[in-house]
Amino acid sequence: MRDEAIYNSGSLRLADVTAKEFIEQRGSLRSRYELLVDFLSEMLAVGVDDINVFSLMDVRERTLDVRFAVHSSPFLRAEKLQGYLAAHKQKLQSFLQVNVSQVHVDECANTDCGGGGGCSNVLSVSDTPTVVDSGSMSLVSVTVESTAVCSCSGREHVHKICSSYPRNPCFNKGICVDTQSGYR
Repeated sequence: MRDEAIYNSGSLRLADVTAKEFIEQRGSLRSRYELLVDFLSEMLAVGVDDINVFSLMDVRERTLDVRFAVHSSPFLRAEKLQGYLAAHKQKLQSFLQVNVSQVHVDECANTDCGGGGGCSNVLSVSDTPTVVDSGSMSLVSVTVESTAVCSCSGREHVHKICSSYPRNPCFNKGICVDTQSGYR
């Protein structure tokens, strides 16, 4: 899996469902995993082969984090995916028959950083895969966790020259320009 896919991924936090329940077929009904792929394919007007649900993580009692990437030459940016999902959250909940508690997993929402220093979500990827097995289907997924870090990332981030970043650090197709204090 390419880093570009992980760092351009969309994320959902689902309540009252486990990873095992998410991938298992429910009688004659399709799995929520299959339904999510279909939903994203239709909503974003891309083929199902362009959707990669690459991480299912049970984060606490009956709470599931789902991460996915959409390859549409290049990968769709996380911000775009989150915007579409937020706009269609009710439809998604109805389609999957599950409560979407967060569109874009945000650990800072439940973290008290006190002192006003700010909070940032840090994505960590493990070399150890996560295996989910429902009996009729199994999924080996990338282990990705989001962690809240109490700090002001803008103040503490050292800006480097444009060419040192693996992808363009500017959002919304901005053009990276080197300056004495980093890029702008």
